[in-house]
Amino acid sequence: MGRILFLAHRIPYPPNKGDKIRSYNILKALAAEHDVVCGAFVDDPDDLQHREALSAITTDLHLEPIAPKARTLLSLRGFATGEPLSVAYYHHLAFQRFVNEELKRGVDAIVLFSSAMARFIDFQTLGNVPVWMDFVDLDSDKWRQYAAHKSGPMGAVYRREAKRLFDFETAIARHATYSSFVTDQEVALFLAQSGLSPEKILAVHNGVDLDHFMPRDNRSASARIVFTGAMDYQANVDAVTWFVSDILPRIQSRRSDVEFLIVGSKPTPAVQALASHAGVSVTGFVEDIRDYIASAAVCVAPMRIARGVQNKVLEAMAMGRPVVATTAGFEGIKAQPGRDLSVADDPEQFAAEVDAIFANEERSKALGTAARRVMESGYRWEEALRPMLDFAAKASNGLF
Repeated sequence: MGRILFLAHRIPYPPNKGDKIRSYNILKALAAEHDVVCGAFVDDPDDLQHREALSAITTDLHLEPIAPKARTLLSLRGFATGEPLSVAYYHHLAFQRFVNEELKRGVDAIVLFSSAMARFIDFQTLGNVPVWMDFVDLDSDKWRQYAAHKSGPMGAVYRREAKRLFDFETAIARHATYSSFVTDQEVALFLAQSGLSPEKILAVHNGVDLDHFMPRDNRSASARIVFTGAMDYQANVDAVTWFVSDILPRIQSRRSDVEFLIVGSKPTPAVQALASHAGVSVTGFVEDIRDYIASAAVCVAPMRIARGVQNKVLEAMAMGRPVVATTAGFEGIKAQPGRDLSVADDPEQFAAEVDAIFANEERSKALGTAARRVMESGYRWEEALRPMLDFAAKASNGLF
């Protein structure tokens, strides 16, 4: 059993949104086999109530509350220092002291969750302590995508962020023992852009809790379409806005009982405004996302801006619901379009795929059954995280 230092940019609990689902499952898996010291930032005061849940599985826990608005202002220092703004956002002396003290005590390995956490590690003085850098997504490319949708000053800021962050990501990957992304596509893109050796850059896919997300048929009487996700996340905001403006009217023109539910915490004003459209409901935070997935005739992931695997797709497939996704929403999922889920990028084609599921009960059931089978065949968390767990075991035995 080794001593592992795990650092995350956001408290890895509760596992109710993309990055927290992954970080929690990594932390839980590591803590089942090692003593884990966890340090994380808390950007929502309500999350501090979950300290006990994390303390129960960690050897030591350091949670650092931060105020997002103040942090956003602080991140502007990156213009002066040359740092990526999303890295400058996490400049924090108290957290740095915590990391330094833990390193003095001695650790067998370090696992970093998200590129910004690498700012707290000095690779030049670290010695032979192995480091696993879980980038999760290639965030620099996400900023590039944002820039493509923006003009003027913000477009220039996004382009700067894409370049500076990519340089930062490349430097980290050069020093880390191993680095990981969620998908093979992300790995290939990073390797092509960075020119680094592929031996140190791995894909560690997301899993899904198959016991938690079990199939059940609580479908609404209406033709209900469900989208799930954190609704203050720009990619999700863009997805539902596009769906309501370009896709939903095409479906509604052919059916009168269509209902579109946008399910997820912290909906922005732009998302809340979508509820003024006929047939659209915005729930905000819900206690159990499974109730809404189970009630859906079809779950959708109309992502146009995306990196990595969409947990919303994995969860819906695990519950045996038919899914229609864009290519970006389907990225990184080892499934067969047309058999396990439907994939469409054109608004008319996307609407047609949803219509086909509504109109054909046999097709709906076949997609749902195939979706669950795919999740059972290779998406259990313990299988997905095996490379990282093997790394921790090797480090704890002094094999680096």
